[in-house]
Amino acid sequence: MDRLESNDEYLMQLVKKDQLEAAQQLFLRYRSRIFGFFRHLTADAALSEDLTQDVFERMIRYRASYKDGHRFQTWIFQIARNVRLDHLQTHHRTTLLAEQAAKQKLPQTDDPYDPIFLRERQHQLQQALQQLKVSDRELIYLSKFEHLKYQEISRLTGKPENAVKVAVHRALKQLRVHFFSSEND
Repeated sequence: MDRLESNDEYLMQLVKKDQLEAAQQLFLRYRSRIFGFFRHLTADAALSEDLTQDVFERMIRYRASYKDGHRFQTWIFQIARNVRLDHLQTHHRTTLLAEQAAKQKLPQTDDPYDPIFLRERQHQLQQALQQLKVSDRELIYLSKFEHLKYQEISRLTGKPENAVKVAVHRALKQLRVHFFSSEND
């Protein structure tokens, strides 16, 4: 475990001992990462902000459930997954913003150094991600953006590690298909 991660675990141990000022440091370190997780899954900034707040409220509320010796990052993303699942069960709705974003077109350019070209590629990637199942987007986000190991994702999802590897591989393959098919549109 590197020094930064051990600091996260140490801070969480302080939170667990009711030294709640340590929670502020964890919030500052993880707020944008948790927000990004929800933003990639929902394509709704306001909803992502609300869900992010819920994660940190639960972190405080369920601080006693944090197990010493476990990575804080894995634990906080498990809370984030639970918050998302609870939200889906409660609201039973899909995000219209993702559909609207998928319909928007940016100006075309072929210059790979042009900022418009880069934004267009990012937009294409977001469109392709939104075409995936939420569970596949979640796997891609955790493995490629958060750099969680397959073993950690396995613990989060309750799936065997090999099944996670296969699922990530398949999700990336689907992402490529959607990404390159949007190039031809």
